[in-house]
Amino acid sequence: MARSKKFEHNKEFDTQTIFTPLQVDPEQHEPGEPNIHMYTYPDVEDFADERVPEEQAFDTRNYEPRPLDPEDEGYEDILANLDSMPTKPKYWYEEFGDCWSCSCGHINTGDVCESCGLERELLRKMFVLKKPGQEDDGYGYEGYGDINPIVPAGTEKPVDTGISIQHGAGMSTKKKLIIAILAALVLIAGGFALIYYTVILPEVERQEAAEAQAMSDALEGNIPMCVNNINDMYWDSIVDAGDDACDNGDYLDALDYYDMAGDINMNDTLQDKIYKAKYGYVKANQSKGGDTFVKFMKELMGVSYPGVKEIYDKYYAWDYMIVANSDDDDYKTDQSEFSRADVVYFHVKISGGEPGKKLKLYYEIETPNGKKQTETLDSLGDGGKTTVSFLNPVPRKAKEGTLTFNLYNADTQKLLETKKVTQVK
Repeated sequence: MARSKKFEHNKEFDTQTIFTPLQVDPEQHEPGEPNIHMYTYPDVEDFADERVPEEQAFDTRNYEPRPLDPEDEGYEDILANLDSMPTKPKYWYEEFGDCWSCSCGHINTGDVCESCGLERELLRKMFVLKKPGQEDDGYGYEGYGDINPIVPAGTEKPVDTGISIQHGAGMSTKKKLIIAILAALVLIAGGFALIYYTVILPEVERQEAAEAQAMSDALEGNIPMCVNNINDMYWDSIVDAGDDACDNGDYLDALDYYDMAGDINMNDTLQDKIYKAKYGYVKANQSKGGDTFVKFMKELMGVSYPGVKEIYDKYYAWDYMIVANSDDDDYKTDQSEFSRADVVYFHVKISGGEPGKKLKLYYEIETPNGKKQTETLDSLGDGGKTTVSFLNPVPRKAKEGTLTFNLYNADTQKLLETKKVTQVK
């Protein structure tokens, strides 16, 4: 372990205190024989009222408390033992008769330090009663050697030493200050408690009751439910994900994201994005069709979305097929030439159109000599078919040439389909 740095201690108190050695009982003492048991102590209570005659007093000397040094044996243990104390130890605890030096540097006579409040018995247990480097003096106290036991000098003229000797432990200024602070804190806490229970708590309960009533009214339908405090960042992230999917042609995935965003907040911008994704799906699947294709296409037609009308008309466009032959029930064989004496059958078959819708039709037959024959047909829907027959009234007088069959939309008069055959002798 690294050697600790030697600290320079500054004394917390002015400890230059006047002490006097103990008085000697002449009947028990022989000159030159030091014996601690031969010394008697003046009554501390007499110090304030009575002076000791000069002939009975020893020479006075100064006492300096021993600072705690990091190099002293047991230094770290002492700091650890007293770590929880309000006053940290700065000096060695020492005893000399009824007097003792506290770890704060104050000189005391009672059981409790008048400066920091530490108990003498506690310090006696925490400190080893021996100054570093000294041996037992043989008198039952460790650490004093040839130093005479001393007591506070109460026999001379009072000196302002900063040390007070009181009868009994008494209460220190620090303790009084702590008690005063605690009392003030109790009063402050009581004031806060009074304000909380008389002002704050009733107001909180009133607000909670109002919110509960508002929710109840909303559930009963008295007021519309509103979504408050929308997380715009979360909404934007969902919409951005939908935009990316739409740009990549994943239109159904894009619609899923837009639906999620719509549950939070639906607005015109989001609705336009939904229409755009649906149109993209319709345009990409117009050759395949399907239920989803039809659903989106009709929805877009309902809002007249640009470009969907062309897709709609193409998807539901009518398809016409006309064949001509000599058989009244043959919708497959197609002939191109007939004798002017033959009966010609024009077979019409249509498909497409919107589901359930039928188309009104009529036809026109034009002969080689320019005569025309017009008739109305039955309305036909998807998969509908019909047959028209033609015979020259006077075959031998009929001219050779082209016989034309025209199919029209009866509502729009629009020519739908034409079939031409050749008439010969």
